[in-house]
Parts: sequence; C-alpha cells; structure tokens
Amino acid sequence: AASSSRNHGVSNRTLAYLCRRSWRYLRRIAQTLPACYADTVVDFLVPYRNQDRLSNSWVYNQIFNHSAQLGRRSPYRYVSKSPSELLKTRGFPDLWKRSPMPLFSILQHSRRNDVLKYAVAALKTDFRTVLREIEPRWVRQLISNNNEVVHEFVVWILENVSRFEQSKFRELDLHDSVLQLLDSQSELARALAAKYAKPEIKDDQVLNQNAFVILAMGKLGAREPNYHSDLDVIFLYDNDEKQQSWLNTSSQHFYSELSNRVTRSVTFNGPAGKLYELDSRLRPTGKSGSLAVSFAEFERYFASSDSQLWEVLALCKARPVYGKLELRRQTMRMVHQAIRSVKWDEDCRNQVYRMRMRMQENSQPENLKRGRGGTVDIEFIVEAFQVKHGNENPEVLVSGTLNALHKLVQVGVVEKQTGEFLAESYQYLRGVEARLRLMNLTARHDLPQGHNLNRLSYLLRVESTELSQRIAVYRKRNREIFEELIGS
Repeated sequence: AASSSRNHGVSNRTLAYLCRRSWRYLRRIAQTLPACYADTVVDFLVPYRNQDRLSNSWVYNQIFNHSAQLGRRSPYRYVSKSPSELLKTRGFPDLWKRSPMPLFSILQHSRRNDVLKYAVAALKTDFRTVLREIEPRWVRQLISNNNEVVHEFVVWILENVSRFEQSKFRELDLHDSVLQLLDSQSELARALAAKYAKPEIKDDQVLNQNAFVILAMGKLGAREPNYHSDLDVIFLYDNDEKQQSWLNTSSQHFYSELSNRVTRSVTFNGPAGKLYELDSRLRPTGKSGSLAVSFAEFERYFASSDSQLWEVLALCKARPVYGKLELRRQTMRMVHQAIRSVKWDEDCRNQVYRMRMRMQENSQPENLKRGRGGTVDIEFIVEAFQVKHGNENPEVLVSGTLNALHKLVQVGVVEKQTGEFLAESYQYLRGVEARLRLMNLTARHDLPQGHNLNRLSYLLRVESTELSQRIAVYRKRNREIFEELIGS
C-alpha cells in the first residue's frame, strides 16, 4: 500500500523490492505451511480500511489477481473486479477452501469493503454446506461488526438458513443481536430488524401508546446552543402500566434501550464524524443509574432531600423536545414543581455563590464563560432569581437566559436598567464565544492574544483593542451586579 503513496522515506527500487518480498513471504507460507496461508493473508488484510490505497499494491494483486501477475515484476494497477471474479483469479485457491474460519475472521474484524465482499462470496461459493449449519453464536459475532457488507450477509443468512425463523430468535439467543441491527448502516438490515421488532404492534398503536419524552437541558433546552455544543438531555417515560400494556418487556428496560439507541444514533462516528455529543448524565439517577427515568422516579427524587440545588438550577433551562403534547405538558409541570419546591433562604444564596466561585477557580482568567464576570455570572443570577421568585411569580419559569431575564424585569424583581445591561452583555459575550469556536482553538472560551486575537477581531468586524476594552467593561460590570445580587 505504501507504493501507492509518495510519502515514504525509501527509494522506489527499495520499495519495489519490499513489495515483491512481501508476496514471496506469503508464497513461501503457502508452499511450506499450506494450512497457515489463509490465516496469514487475513492477518495482512485486516488492518487496512477503505481509505487505504491497498488495491493498487503489488501484494494485494498477487493475493486476489494472481493469475494476471504471473511473470510480472513491475507494479500493476488494479482493475476493479467483482467478488466472483476474484474467486477465479486469487492465488492458491485450494488453500482458501480448507476451512471457513479465515473468511469468518475477515467478516469479524475487517473494515475494508472489497475484502469483506470477497469473504462473503467465498463463503457462499466454497462453504455453502457449512452455512446451512452455521451456529447462532457466529451470527451474533458478525452483527457486532457494524459494517453494511457484513450486515447484509447476516440478512442473507437469516433469510436463507431454515433454522433461523423469526419465531425462534429468542430461543436461539438472537433477540438482542437482531434488534441491534436497527442501528445498522445497511438499509436491508434495518428493515429486517424493524419487521422483527414489532410483528404484532400496529404503527398507530405505537404512536398512541408511546410514553417517551426527551427533556432538553443546558444550552439545548434554553435554545442557546453554540458551535460544537454538547446536547444535554434527560430521557423520561410515563410509568403508567395501563399505557404500557402493549410492551412485551418492562417499561424501564424498553425505554432505557430506546434511549441507548437514540444516543448511539446521535453520537455515531460516521465518515464525516459525529453528528453531536449527547450527554445524559444530568438525570436524577446519575451516570451509573438507569438511562431512562420514570415520571414517578423524577418526581420522587426532587421531592426528597436527595436532590441538590445545582440540579434544581439546571432545571430552569429544561424544555421537552420530544413526546406527545400532554406528556410534554406533564413534564413541564413536574419541572416547575421541582423548582418551586425549593425554599429559598440565605443558605441557598451562599450555595450559589460558592458554586460560582469554584467554577471560576477552575478556569483561566481569560475564560469568557467561567472566568470572572463571564457569561456564567449572568446565568447564575437568572437561575437563582427564577428559583427564588418562581412561587410568587410562576411566569418567570421559562427556559432561556434572555427570555427569563426579560420576565424577571417584567415582574419587577430585576431593575430594568440592570436587566437591559445583562441582556446586552450576554448577547455580546456569547457572540464572541461563537466566533472563538469557529476558529477551532484548543481553549474554546478563552480570549486569545496576538495573532489569534486579530483573527477574532476580524470575524467580529472590530479592532482588537476595542474588542478587548469592550469585553473588559462587560465583565467588570457583570461581576459587580453578581456581587450585588448574589454575593455576600
């Protein structure tokens, strides 16, 4: 594969020799230890991925296009062939027919589609009898390789091997494995899994009975996400057993599995990277508890002494983003009840102040979010006042820092001039944060210096000196207001 790249540190003659030498080694294995040939080739092939230019290499073509290489010494540019054609031109074809195990090893570990397609074609052609007797454990192992080619081969097995009737999947311990195909890259595999997952449940029944709610937290809940922002969520479900009579498992298990699949889909690392980072650790049960939390458990937790003030403050940004309308309304009633259950006193104010100071201690002075006078100062003021005044002024319990700040001014618990300044400061500093993230710096919240400060100023269409001065003014006044409203 190195021969197809110009980024190597040896001469072309040396490289050509090494390419021939690698095939000589495999050829010697085939001649002296024929039982090890296929396994040795597999060890060579498995590390390569689709983006590697392996198919242009000398040794690859000797393995799969051997008949066309006989007598050649110069590199050969590979012409794409179908898997069935590779079976005719491969080197030492009889040695591939000794055992299916090397081919299964390719399907388990390889990430290269042309190699996987060869393994599938070889199994179907050379080991058809073996496939008719394939053990369920092999199907489970193949499903664990989340590759479109492999999963389509699994579909072929499940549809063509008589022992794998859908009614026997549980008996064969294939139930959970087949459901994993719901997240497959293969459309055929997803269709098979979907058909199996709800053989007796009608679509309208699922829609009517579904009791799943996704509660957005943090910046997502506040409608304030930034570039590269994580998505903070809590997965909830209504644990009314009457509504869950259509499930063939417990509500907790079903909705935890559903939550897990939502998480895997959102965070799946595809060719273009992840869609989002999704964080569900804000749930009452913590990162070690069940992924989905029932309504009853949610209410019980926030009604008990187990809940912490910081968790209640986090609920001020909560907003349901998925679920039936009535369930979303019920969720917000529970959220508001949890916020109003806090009896605000001097200890609460001191807790908020100490939390803010701890965040500041763990950040750099230039940090526009957690540093002195950063945007977190404003968020803590707003959330603390929502909790403090939520009972007598329930209209302040809205998600979003700016929305809530506007409501706090309307009811008179924050002075108009103060509220207007905080809103202006918050919008400006968040705008600076957004440009910082577009610059893709290591410290995504820290005000840079030198050349990077000039780049940031260009993005904001302002001189760097004016930018630094304006930020300093906002941060200084933010801290003065924070000390006045929250501090000792």
